[in-house]
Amino acid sequence: MESRTLAAAVMILCSEMGDKTFFIHAVMAMKHSWMAVMCGALSANTLMCVLSASLGSVMSLLQKVYTHYLSVFLLVVFGVMMIGEGFGMEKEGSKGMKIEEIEPKKRSVAKSAFSVLRETFMLTFLGEWGDRSQVTTIAMAADEGAVAVVLGAIIGHALCVCVAVFGGSMVAERVSVRSATLFGGVIFLVFAAANVIMGPDS
Repeated sequence: MESRTLAAAVMILCSEMGDKTFFIHAVMAMKHSWMAVMCGALSANTLMCVLSASLGSVMSLLQKVYTHYLSVFLLVVFGVMMIGEGFGMEKEGSKGMKIEEIEPKKRSVAKSAFSVLRETFMLTFLGEWGDRSQVTTIAMAADEGAVAVVLGAIIGHALCVCVAVFGGSMVAERVSVRSATLFGGVIFLVFAAANVIMGPDS
């Protein structure tokens, strides 16, 4: 069981580190509570792992094309909202502001923890649906045992999320909230455009 768990964890790390949802988590953590972002990402990934390992036929319930373009829609909506919110803020001082100076302003513009958790969950779940890590999890679970594979996949996702979230949080300590918000909005729109260009089968 240990070898199967390790294999699944390594597989997830190799396929997820630095992918689209990795950067989405980092961007979200730059602006919002890292705890809410982490909970949303981990809950979505855990649900995806359980579905993938226990229901090999679940892929047929939702065609990839629908979840792909729904993910694009959400990226555009959240990206535009973040850019609008960023332009609505006053320009702040230098990028080298201390976290103590930024934190009060962060709290004044931050969404509720539940709203951030829900947004992160939706972006993560739809972004991961039908991608290579989900397909591989289904195949590994069929051949090597669901429990070990689910455990390994969850560990792999958790490590990726931690790196992304804490990396984003550290960057946020050195940039203004306005800059982080505008940057995040642009990144979301770039991912949306890339998804449209590459199509659902990418």
